[in-house]
Amino acid sequence: MKRELKMREKIKNALYLILLGIILILAIPLVDSATIGVSPSVIEFNNMLRDGYAEGHVTVSVAADKPVTITASARGEIAPWLEFNKSFQVDGEHKLRLVVRPPDYVANGEHLGYLRVQTSPLGDPSDQVGSSVEVGIDVKVSVIITDQQILLCDANSFRASNAEKGFPVLFAADVFNQGNVILKPHGNILILDKRQEQVIKSVNFEGEGILPTLRKSVVYELDTKDLSLGQYWADFKITECDSSDLLTFDILEKGGLSTSGILRTVTSATWVNVGQEFPVFATFENDGENPVTAKFKGNALLSGQAVKILESNEALVRPGEIVNLTMLFTPAKPGRYILSGKVYYANKETYEKFGVVNVVGKEFNYKILLLILLILAILFVTYKIIKERQRKARTAR
Repeated sequence: MKRELKMREKIKNALYLILLGIILILAIPLVDSATIGVSPSVIEFNNMLRDGYAEGHVTVSVAADKPVTITASARGEIAPWLEFNKSFQVDGEHKLRLVVRPPDYVANGEHLGYLRVQTSPLGDPSDQVGSSVEVGIDVKVSVIITDQQILLCDANSFRASNAEKGFPVLFAADVFNQGNVILKPHGNILILDKRQEQVIKSVNFEGEGILPTLRKSVVYELDTKDLSLGQYWADFKITECDSSDLLTFDILEKGGLSTSGILRTVTSATWVNVGQEFPVFATFENDGENPVTAKFKGNALLSGQAVKILESNEALVRPGEIVNLTMLFTPAKPGRYILSGKVYYANKETYEKFGVVNVVGKEFNYKILLLILLILAILFVTYKIIKERQRKARTAR
């Protein structure tokens, strides 16, 4: 009798432990979790014209253990006016570009809509245990339509390069279109001698069109064939912005300028999935005095073996300019990839730089495995109980 009571007590304790394990596992979410943030919460596009154009940006931040796929959608009156990337991955932060193009038939005044940014289902909808979770935030978008055309801009960062005899001097300024019409900035460059006493020449030029809300560098190449060696001054003005600066530059003998470049970084997303195409960026800076044509060449390495050649298109990089030389890569296998290479320019090459990307396949849900093991344990204990009862029934006969 005592043996029977001890056996029942052991079985009861085992069932209690199994039940407690099931409760603990079910208390743990069987789906991945993420926290999403969006800034700003309200975007205002003021003084827009019909058939006009404007751009804004929303910073989407995600706190999660791995990259999260984000989907974006719009609703409300202005939804058809909005252009944006409807699906993208975020590993930390992502700047989402939002373009507004009102049609030609809308009335003056304020028009509203909402941009919804949400995670894709966190968890696999095909799983039989647990559920999919989506997290989303709405951003209010306000567009105010007007009939008044506004021409307004700001110009800064005026600069001029030195040049070798026979090569052009590059004049540049950054222009921000703060109005609501396309801006074609007009510039004037007054060339003065070393003592700023005599006007050598004066040139006018028109820059390319800049859409409202955008910032762009205006560049002009000044012919130097009629300039002697030596120092000069330039009064550089952007007329519409009523902004100017006094600059100096030198005309040098051939070979007098340095040619130098730096490969700053090789970067990409930190985590991607197998078969997912993603961009690789090689950031190159021209820190010399000559414009150069630059190209990145390198490899994607897995376990020390080259699995993909990385090669960008050529890009003209002016003195002081920083550009991203871009390539696309689609990994076929999971693993830790090393992205390495150099930038080749003007018969020179940079130091080699490296980047890292982690490629993952479909992850196994260990929680489901634990639940299966517990169910098997319950079946085993039940089997043992049945066998014990059968043994007792035979003994009783």
